Amino acid sequence: KKIKTINYSKKVKILTGDLKEISELLFNIIQENKKDLTKNYKVKYKLNNIKNIQHSRKILAIGEISEGGIKRVTFELAGVAKKLACARNAVTQVVLLGSNFDKILKEKKLPDVHKLHLIENPELKTFNIETYANVLKEFIIKENPEIILGGATNIGRSLLPRIAVKLKTGLTADCTELDIDK
Repeated sequence: KKIKTINYSKKVKILTGDLKEISELLFNIIQENKKDLTKNYKVKYKLNNIKNIQHSRKILAIGEISEGGIKRVTFELAGVAKKLACARNAVTQVVLLGSNFDKILKEKKLPDVHKLHLIENPELKTFNIETYANVLKEFIIKENPEIILGGATNIGRSLLPRIAVKLKTGLTADCTELDIDK
């Protein structure tokens, strides 16, 4: 395994005041940090211009949803997919399975990808490994992506090996970093 050293500096700030004042200060600090992280992230992996993309090349991320909306792992996978797609000059896609996507579509935060596929069916409301695997198998055959990404979550760890067997393809599990050698 590879060990990576990350240099960072800690900023110490002592907050004084009553509980309400301190909580407001903390909230503002957190919001500022979120803006900085988002700014750096978007600059690093900008989506390729759709005109310059080879549409036969596709990088697909299998996203996950919950009652609360799109899970964080979906955004992480979309970021990795963008990085790989930039190297391959490919289309970045995310697929979500579920039912009643109205709430998710009203969210302001959707994955930043070229194509977001929503496969909606009442049978997909709760995770069932066989149903999800069969639906994804048909979708993957239709889309024919070069690379498929899934999260190291309970769903991803159970679903991706099953899809790999159904598609008679390889599977690399527990990756901490992916890159394409140009």
